[in-house]
Amino acid sequence: EEEPMFPSTNALVEILRQQKMEKDRRDAELRAQQQQQQAEREAQEAAALKARHEEEERILAEQKAKHEEEERILAEQQAKQEAEWFAAEEQRAIEEAEQRAREQEERLLAEQRAKEDAALEMQLQMRMMAAEKKAEEERMMEQYLMEQRAKEEEAEKLRQQQEEVERLAEERRQREEEEAK
Repeated sequence: EEEPMFPSTNALVEILRQQKMEKDRRDAELRAQQQQQQAEREAQEAAALKARHEEEERILAEQKAKHEEEERILAEQQAKQEAEWFAAEEQRAIEEAEQRAREQEERLLAEQRAKEDAALEMQLQMRMMAAEKKAEEERMMEQYLMEQRAKEEEAEKLRQQQEEVERLAEERRQREEEEAK
């Protein structure tokens, strides 16, 4: 029996069925490949998103750390400035207290010098008064002695005059006695 020129219907159906199966297989492979590629893309996108998120978190953490460091430095500077201010205030208070103490000491020394000067002035005045009193006493004593000498000289003169009068009287009496003899 010679083969027919065209395949039989059954053979065509089988060929078509095989072609369809082949096409379905290729379509399934293509879909699987596309799904795998889609999954890989989604995984890459998710990984990229995660990496970007982690990078943003790292940058935020760095910024936060930097901000905290800046705040710590500012706090240290402020504390240092406050400590310097307190130290300067304390130094100023010490200097003021020392200045007041010096002024008090100078005032006390000035008062002491004034008292000593007043005491010296008083001593000088008392010595001058004592010297004046002594000079006055010496002058009065000298005057008294001069008056006494003058009195004594006057008394001596009177005695001499009295003796002269008595001598003259005695001489006259003797003359009269002689004349009477």
